Amino acid sequence: IIPEPQLSKRQLLSFPAMVENGGFIPLGAQQTKFKFKDGVHPLGTSSCQAGARVTMSWNQAMLAQAQGWGHMEIGRRPHHARPHLLGTRPPAETKREAKENKQHVQALHQQTSSHQISPSPLHSLDFPLLPRHHASTSAVGAGRTRDVLAEILDFWSSLQRDLKDVWRKHSWMQLTPEAAFAGELGRWGAANGKPHGVGCLTLAETQHLGSFREGRAEGQGICFSSCGKVCFGKWKCNARVGDFILLDAQGRLWREEYDSQGKRYSKKMAPVESDPGEASQCSHCNWKYHPRFNHCYACRLDADGCTSPHC
Repeated sequence: IIPEPQLSKRQLLSFPAMVENGGFIPLGAQQTKFKFKDGVHPLGTSSCQAGARVTMSWNQAMLAQAQGWGHMEIGRRPHHARPHLLGTRPPAETKREAKENKQHVQALHQQTSSHQISPSPLHSLDFPLLPRHHASTSAVGAGRTRDVLAEILDFWSSLQRDLKDVWRKHSWMQLTPEAAFAGELGRWGAANGKPHGVGCLTLAETQHLGSFREGRAEGQGICFSSCGKVCFGKWKCNARVGDFILLDAQGRLWREEYDSQGKRYSKKMAPVESDPGEASQCSHCNWKYHPRFNHCYACRLDADGCTSPHC
């Protein structure tokens, strides 16, 4: 049995909180001094208390200092009584300590070199190993292609439903000699006649269908080019960001990645099981297009009065 330490009356008086709580440190809020700036006084006091020095909790003092009401007066800290802790270099290693450390490192090196680790046989493992499936590249590629095509077609179907409702209310209009738009001009507020909502913007060599904000492509959309390319992804201020899916005129699928500035840093071909088909050519405007992405404003000559889709 270890006898309890006998503390003197002076020692007991120096640790009253720990003695009363059975040796535990009290959980009261830590107090600190705070000095208000000249012209700033504590809340609820008169202006004559400006620049006062008060006592408050640590959290309150931190918040008050962050608001610029004054500064905390922490006072002397434990390291002020220990000047050797203020140095930038650790104490120098003695010769004896250096010798012991060197012997310890050498002993560890010898143990590591002499110990040979033998690999455990597979039958001694407690868990079963998964069989290795050497799937063909075409099978894996077909799965990825079906997912890619399904993603594009699902978005295209939902976008067509939204555009049909919008096109019943908003007709085709010519914005500039080389830009025409059919869609909303103020879905999220006034945009001064710029595309602002869901619509179809046709330019000289491209056509973008999706959402716009103040005349710029914003959000998910599909972009068609005159050479037969189809780009699906997300735009931000007319810049492509994140993952994109590209279907070229030859029917090949590509995966592209863009950074936050709209710069492409990756492009990989997605294997296909079945040929999506090459792009066809419109007999009116000579643009190339994929039949599954045809719509009533797909023809470039729609701005001149042609209301039929690609022929």
